[in-house]
Amino acid sequence: MGQGIAELHGDGSRMALTDARGQTRTAPDGDSLARLALGVELPVRGLQWWVVGQPRPDAAYRARVDGEGRLSGLVQDGWDIEFGRYSAVDGHELPGRLIARRGDELEVRLVVDVWALR
Repeated sequence: MGQGIAELHGDGSRMALTDARGQTRTAPDGDSLARLALGVELPVRGLQWWVVGQPRPDAAYRARVDGEGRLSGLVQDGWDIEFGRYSAVDGHELPGRLIARRGDELEVRLVVDVWALR
């Protein structure tokens, strides 16, 4: 996130963000944590689904699929999300790139170099 690398972890009751300098911030949920750590509204609640190429199940959405039936685009929660660089991981097709835009004001890019499923 930002110019460096950050790790985001959660256990259902707390979320923690550790930045590239090793500083950790916590909050009750991902959306609050993004506001606290970054000062912007980020779709953390949706990202946990979007990062694996799925819409958030408890919200309305419009989807676009590619020629292979994978999610290539999604509009949900006021965000327009593009998916790309799919690869097969343990029998699942997972996107390696996600770009989420909220109008012209904010863009979030997420690149996964290596997937490790648990």
